[in-house]
Amino acid sequence: MRPNQWWQFGLIGGSVLTIATATKLASAVIRGTVGTVEWGETGGFAAAIFGMGFVCGVIIWAERGLSQRFGPVGDAVIGLVVMEAFFVSCMLLFQPEMLGSEFENNGLPMLGFAVPLGLFAGWLIGRDFRPQLTAEQRRRRKFLEELEDESAHEKRA
Repeated sequence: MRPNQWWQFGLIGGSVLTIATATKLASAVIRGTVGTVEWGETGGFAAAIFGMGFVCGVIIWAERGLSQRFGPVGDAVIGLVVMEAFFVSCMLLFQPEMLGSEFENNGLPMLGFAVPLGLFAGWLIGRDFRPQLTAEQRRRRKFLEELEDESAHEKRA
């Protein structure tokens, strides 16, 4: 079953980002490169990471029509918006000064870096999902045509 509700996209986004972060943390713990960590704050950090992924997933849900309507260009735009939202979320939660006093020196270059990264990632990921999207669209169209045929047949009878 493919997700189609906003909260399903949010849960997928939150879960993927949380799992990716947990994997990196586990790797750092194993290598002994974690440094000083306030282990009491890890719950809040995990919630923040999940929340960022959830928001990104909901953005993808909200913009999915761009992919269907504009193809690879729509995919790139979705990637751009998601990457910008992700970077802004990171700055707000972990380095708020990057959106304030350090914006010109640090925040703006980061947001600028997110543009080509988001465009490329959106196009690349969308390209991988495009055949699935078109197959799903064909199934829906066929189903609707069958319903219309049944309705027309019943009216004639």
